[in-house]
Amino acid sequence: MRNLNYIGFISMLIFLSCDAKEDCLHDLKAVVKIRWTGDYAVDGCGYFIDIQNIGYKPINEDYIKNTYSILQDTIVHMHYFDLKNSKLVMCGFVQAKIYPTLEVLDIYK
Repeated sequence: MRNLNYIGFISMLIFLSCDAKEDCLHDLKAVVKIRWTGDYAVDGCGYFIDIQNIGYKPINEDYIKNTYSILQDTIVHMHYFDLKNSKLVMCGFVQAKIYPTLEVLDIYK
């Protein structure tokens, strides 16, 4: 009987949980500003994505092409997941700060 209750509980959790990553996260598209702050090797902080004046830290910075690694901000259209969590960023000569995170899915002009 105990095993049956356990199986029922697990089945209910599976039924109520997300089917796929896309169902759990907020899949969004927006016009964003990509900011390049320099390479980590020379005390930069890599890329930041500004959406409605909020700076996000992408978890997959390597997806962003090197053509955006210029010191001028670049306005693009972006398809992304808002991961609904934050990351402590410690780099360069700036004080450690917590930024919300996102996962870049696509960038287009």
